[in-house]
Amino acid sequence: MKLASMYSRDVLNCPALSLIPKSSPDAVAWFRLEDDLRGRFHRIGLAEYEFLLALDGVRTVEQAREQAATTSNQKHTLTPEQSESLLHWSMSESLIAGQDASQHASSSRSQSSLSWIKLPLVSGNAQWYLPTSMIGWLFDWRSVVAVIVSWVIALSIVILDHERFANDVATILEPSGWIRFACVWLVLKIVHELGHLVCCRRFGGRVGEAGIAWMLVAPVAYVDLTDLYRMKSRSHRVFICLAGIYVEMIVAGVSVFFWSQSLSPWCNHLFATIAITASVGSLLFNLNPLMKLDGYHALCDWIGRPHLASDGARAMNGFASRVFLGKINNRNTASFRLTAYGIAAFAYRIAITLGLVAGSYAMYGRVGFVVVGLLSVLISFPVAIRNTSRILIELRARPASAIRLLFVSSCLLGIAGTVSKLRDRWQSGWCGIVEYSDDSPVRCVSSGKAVRVLIESGQQVEKDDVIVELENLLIVAQRSKAESGLAAGRARRPS
Repeated sequence: MKLASMYSRDVLNCPALSLIPKSSPDAVAWFRLEDDLRGRFHRIGLAEYEFLLALDGVRTVEQAREQAATTSNQKHTLTPEQSESLLHWSMSESLIAGQDASQHASSSRSQSSLSWIKLPLVSGNAQWYLPTSMIGWLFDWRSVVAVIVSWVIALSIVILDHERFANDVATILEPSGWIRFACVWLVLKIVHELGHLVCCRRFGGRVGEAGIAWMLVAPVAYVDLTDLYRMKSRSHRVFICLAGIYVEMIVAGVSVFFWSQSLSPWCNHLFATIAITASVGSLLFNLNPLMKLDGYHALCDWIGRPHLASDGARAMNGFASRVFLGKINNRNTASFRLTAYGIAAFAYRIAITLGLVAGSYAMYGRVGFVVVGLLSVLISFPVAIRNTSRILIELRARPASAIRLLFVSSCLLGIAGTVSKLRDRWQSGWCGIVEYSDDSPVRCVSSGKAVRVLIESGQQVEKDDVIVELENLLIVAQRSKAESGLAAGRARRPS
């Protein structure tokens, strides 16, 4: 194998591929690899750089790793797992030329096409002059302050009339509201990407291609902003990453104002759907750093870790190897926060997949359930096969680790089963015996027909409270006779 685009130590002189040395705040050296032909930019460390240089088409992967370890002056060299991961990444990014690389790249593209099918529509910068001149002023700091004030006002309107807003939002869950929600979501995604595009152009960045992509089960718009990393200002880069959410929040605030003034039920439902989708939906979906969306890229740029997802996955795999197989690698120790991020991202992907399957079943029935479930299996199948093969290789190398694997797996299954039984028991209730004791009997001193009941079932009463009114004809007749005798006696009494 050999590196494509004349990847060598004098790579800075190559017009197609540039290697720019950088330094992080903690004085760690790294390189930014710029591929001008494809418009892509990558970040690699010194050890990765030496390993890629050692792949000259003659050495094997292990020989290249050993050569990089002797050449690099770093304390931490690449492990075999890291070398393999770097090799796969180089193949997928077409940085390595050769028959095996081309086959791997084509297979990677075919696998990724199952979950991401894109259709480029526009490329170049000249087409974006008109939208930039029209709404570019929204990304000025004065406009940002005004927008924040409008958000506060819109939130106050929703809080003051939250019952009506909740009733209008509840129509999204109805079958008639799904189509309206899908149309609103598609239009908002176009507005979202337009915000990224205009903000990038506003700060002098170059925009690649733009088009429509099919992401698993839904169409979305996309914009290639790889040139973003040429900008020196980190605050500008982060703002561009969050520009889509910023524009959607503007749309949400305007929708709340229209909703508060509208008298049409259909318009109220539409504006409420736009407001909740552009605000809560965008914040939960795009701002979430556990997926490679806006929040993830902004976080990576802010903390200076561009490969946070792969680093978190590697840290999670190392943690799983230590827990299930007892494999300890002192050269690849990851921090607790990085491991926690990898586990959280993995759990979130599973939750999102299950949510998509459930949502497809609710919207499209069994057809949607089968289609989305099949796509999820096809996408996750290569990863499952790769991880299973690694586990089998480890078990062959250390057969005793199989006992640890079975023991830890049994403990986790037992804990999961216990939690499930406790949850079911909590929901269904606990068995018990209820004894009724009539300590304070309440009885009437006379019988009669109940005319009116003054209390309700389960109501607490106090002493001397009137509970029921009775009608006793005998007592009424006696009372009438007594009142007549009293009146006659008063009449006969001399004045």
